[in-house]
Amino acid sequence: MVPEQVTISITEECPNRCLHCALPNTNNRASLSPEIVKNAIDQCLEMGSTLIIFDGGEPLLYEGLEDLINYVDNEKAISGMFTSGVGLDFAKPWH
Repeated sequence: MVPEQVTISITEECPNRCLHCALPNTNNRASLSPEIVKNAIDQCLEMGSTLIIFDGGEPLLYEGLEDLINYVDNEKAISGMFTSGVGLDFAKPWH
């Protein structure tokens, strides 16, 4: 069975302290390297996934998020993200 949507938690970095968070009390600020995330994206696309969701922590704090979004082949899948919106402003170079 092909997972139509896949969520990739790219970072644990987050300034929020939401009660419902899966990482509520961690001091770990680990992030996946871009190479690991791209490899995961490639595997998901090869399996036929049609939606790649970036999650965290707060994905907007991930350096290089724009590159990962653009890396998803939009002829095979769309990308999305689960975000609180922290760090989102009009200066972000979204394509």
